[in-house]
Amino acid sequence: MPKIAFLIERKKIYRLLSPIIDEFLRCGWQVECWHDWCHPTNGTKSYEFPDFDSIPTFRHGQPLIKKYSSAKELYAWIEECRVDAVISLSTPVLIFGTDTPVTRTKWIGLQHNFDYFEANTREGLSSVDLSCIYSEYWAELAKDFFNKMKPNAPHNDQLSEYFEDPVVTGFPQLDQLTMIDPHVIRHKLGLSAEQKVVLLLPYTTSSDDSFWGSQIYGGRNGVRQLLSIAKARKLKYTSHVMRGWNDSAVVASIKKFCDNNDAFLLVKSRKKDPIPPYTEDAADLCIYDEDFYPCTILEVMSVASICIDFYSWAVTESAYCNVPHLCISPDIRNYWSKTKQFNDVRYEILVNRKAGGPFQFKGVSTTMDIPNVIRDLPNLTLSDFEMDPDARKRYVKKFLGFDDGKSSSRVFEAVQDLLGRQKNPASVESVSSDNNVE
Repeated sequence: MPKIAFLIERKKIYRLLSPIIDEFLRCGWQVECWHDWCHPTNGTKSYEFPDFDSIPTFRHGQPLIKKYSSAKELYAWIEECRVDAVISLSTPVLIFGTDTPVTRTKWIGLQHNFDYFEANTREGLSSVDLSCIYSEYWAELAKDFFNKMKPNAPHNDQLSEYFEDPVVTGFPQLDQLTMIDPHVIRHKLGLSAEQKVVLLLPYTTSSDDSFWGSQIYGGRNGVRQLLSIAKARKLKYTSHVMRGWNDSAVVASIKKFCDNNDAFLLVKSRKKDPIPPYTEDAADLCIYDEDFYPCTILEVMSVASICIDFYSWAVTESAYCNVPHLCISPDIRNYWSKTKQFNDVRYEILVNRKAGGPFQFKGVSTTMDIPNVIRDLPNLTLSDFEMDPDARKRYVKKFLGFDDGKSSSRVFEAVQDLLGRQKNPASVESVSSDNNVE
């Protein structure tokens, strides 16, 4: 029986990989999960350390759990061909650099939003044996991104230069939506059957170290803010302070919107991004990530009437779950930290308010800037953001590929093909790669 390993570099990766792990278990493969014990055990992301207690309960058995304590140890495991294939969100180049293992073990890269292309780079993508991506849109977007980043690079027009036959599989994490009963989640959260729910994924004020994020948008003391502006000589932000364009005012506006629509305000964040006190006061309930399979974000999406966030990739999960989406859209040039290099190309092609993009898609997701949210949102109704079923089908086809809950099965079939094995009769029969979204 073939053997496959999944790299668990952080605890939350289980929310992305669990449906695929379960599919391989169901089909009788030997499955191992390799936990990265190089992950820091202190700091803001220490809670993501993948200890053995973080493994969820699967429906079709349990994988063998192993830990590796260094990239060198992982390299040796791969070099020794301990498994037939490895599935990871990272490419060999990202993990090992240019000195990648030479082995018969196949490496499968799994897309997770645009980070898969941007973080792994063109060279990293060329180091995998197979890339599983959401839809053809992302392949073309990556091509456009790399062309713009290095316009004079040779063969930029050839997609194969940084992909080795990418396979469109959809977004496997979303398969677990079939495991979630909204009635059970409502009972768990103390919601009545008919209660409307506004789901807020709050702005990460605690982790934003940019001047705008920490001093302007995240600030509440006008005098202190103006002194900071004068000291930093950033006079363009004076109007932001004078007009009260800050996170506290945005949250207050969202609360008024909830009250005017008789809606419950549910705030969901991550442990590395503590919920501010004024948001806790406004919310009816605050929660953090509690489960990975099924994952908390899909559980709360299952009961939401609308999802509100700030350029979060939860927009794709929102659309899949048939939940209208509101993206509060500050100019990201404002809050890019001086310690990070602003990526104009990423902003140009993806993270923006352009019509037809993932954040501004009529009938699915709406963008609003901060002044408009503060001024106009309380006067709007939930029906103003109503989901258009036809628009949702187009959105899912463009950004997520499929709407049938079989993305994990497509990954399984792609790995089977890569290894040259006969299809496992236990696998799902119909996982065609057409773009039906019925």
